[in-house]
Formats: sequence, structure tokens, C-alpha cells
Amino acid sequence: MKILGLIVEYNPFHNGHLYHLQKSIEKTKATHTIAIMSGNFLQRGEPALFDKYTRAHAAVKNGVDLVIELPTMFACQSAEIFSHGAITTLNSLNCVDAICFGSEEGDVDILYTISKILVDEPEEFKISLKKYLSDGMLFPTARSLALFDYINDFKLLDISKEKLLNILNSSNNILGLEYIKSILKLNSKIKPYTITRVQSDYNSETIESNICSATAIRKQLKDLNDISSISKVVPNNTFDVLKSKIDDDFYPMFDDNYFEILSSIIIRDKNILNTYFDVNEGIENKIYQSIFTSLTLDDLKESIKSKRYTMTKIKRTLNN
Repeated sequence: MKILGLIVEYNPFHNGHLYHLQKSIEKTKATHTIAIMSGNFLQRGEPALFDKYTRAHAAVKNGVDLVIELPTMFACQSAEIFSHGAITTLNSLNCVDAICFGSEEGDVDILYTISKILVDEPEEFKISLKKYLSDGMLFPTARSLALFDYINDFKLLDISKEKLLNILNSSNNILGLEYIKSILKLNSKIKPYTITRVQSDYNSETIESNICSATAIRKQLKDLNDISSISKVVPNNTFDVLKSKIDDDFYPMFDDNYFEILSSIIIRDKNILNTYFDVNEGIENKIYQSIFTSLTLDDLKESIKSKRYTMTKIKRTLNN
């Protein structure tokens, strides 16, 4: 028996997820699969399209053996905390042999080497990082350059500075690096694997083939309000599960559906907004001021957005 762990959101389970599942099983030679899945709210600070039970049902119908919920306190957080929660959960089961994640890079050895440096923080790396920071560089830039210096000096990888920067700035690579870092920190026996993402970019909003991003699927459903519009990009099992829910009057959830409730809570709790988790750095003042000039959730998010507050930070904060 060999058990494969998958860290997923399945929002919803589409053809790309089925490809990833099948290729991961093939690559790891797994006999069983366990998916750690976000619940009703997701890593980027958005509600799931359908509830966690519906998404778990679709996952099992498409071949996943067991779905375990990733608690919201981890699911709606940064890549580091999200990954730590997921890997800790898998590791605590004491039966998972491997994980396999999609990445833009596709070479797990490169990701592993980078992760190990970031976890171990060799003295030469720290000296280089400190130098770049003292030159006034932002931390992400300084860290990237210090990494390249260390890798190049010790000839750990044959990699250009441009490629390293691309790896460190690609969304799925970032998650992959955090998965591996968590495995190393936990001294876990789980072995990491990766497969290259195919065809569609993670944030692409267009449907151009039978494999597209979940973002594109959600946009299609929101714009057309027609489940049949996504039939070619999701497995038949997913389509049947989702259509059954809609036929029973359980419709997709989009973040603007709860704008009125959110507005009421912000106004009601104006004096205690800073007691909510992750509401800090004065963002509570910006939220309260902006609610009176915003007609939609998008208006509110755009009003709060600044160099200090990223859109992802805003989404997660409003969900809290």
C-alpha cells in the first residue's frame, strides 16, 4: 500500500484536477489518495463556489479515496500558513508516503534545493541577505539575490538569475516551496513530487480548451448563470454533482452575495473591528471609512487597496 496526499481546493473539481490526480497517482505509484481540502472559504480570501460537502462529493466521485477538511484558520491564510496546516495534517495521519503538487517549474529537485536553503539559512546566505537589505532592497528581492548568490557560489544548480526569479514569483511554485519547507521543518518522511501545470494559467479567466483554470470556470458561471456552460471543462461526475445541487436550488456562491451582511457587520462592530483576526496595521479604519462610499464588494476592496494593503490581504481580512 502506498498513500498519496493531495492539497486542494477543488473549486470546483475540473478536468485539470482530474489530470493532476491521475498523473500524480501514476508518478508516485500510489494505491490510495487522501485530499486535504479547504472548507467553505479559500486561500485567496473568497467563499467556495459550492459548500465543502458538495466539493468533497465531486472529489470522491472522480477517484479521490478520502477528503479531510483543512481548518479555516489555515485555509484562509498566506501560502506559508496554508501549507504548514496542510502538511501538518497529512503528517499527523502517519500513513501518507508522498505528496504531489502542480507547479510551473515541474522539477522537484530544483524546488527542494531552494526550500532547503530557506529552511537551513546557511551563514553565507544570511550574510548575503543582510547585505542586500542594508542596500535598501525590499525583502523579496534581497532574498532572491541572496539565494542566487548562494546557489551559484556552491554550484548547487545550473540556473539563471531570471529563472530563479520566475520560480520564486510563480503562484504554484510558491505553494510548492512552502509544502517542501514544511516537510523539512517537521522532519517528515513524506516525499514531495511535482508535475508541470498544463495549458492554463492559474489566474486565467478565459476558457479556450477542455482544460482551464478554476477562475475561468467561476467567471463563466457568474457571467452566464448556466451550468451547461462549463460542461466541457469539468468531468461528467463533477457536472452531475453540481447540476443536482442547482436543481435542488443550491446555487453557486460568489463573494458579492454577502456584501449587505458584511456592510452591516462593519457598521455594527466599528469599535471592535481590530479585535477580528488579522485586522491590523490600521486597516480597520480604512474598512469603516470605505463602507459608506461603496455600492458593491468590488467597490469596497478597491477603496481599501493601497501599497500597504494588497488585494489578497484585503479579501482575507474581510472574510474574517
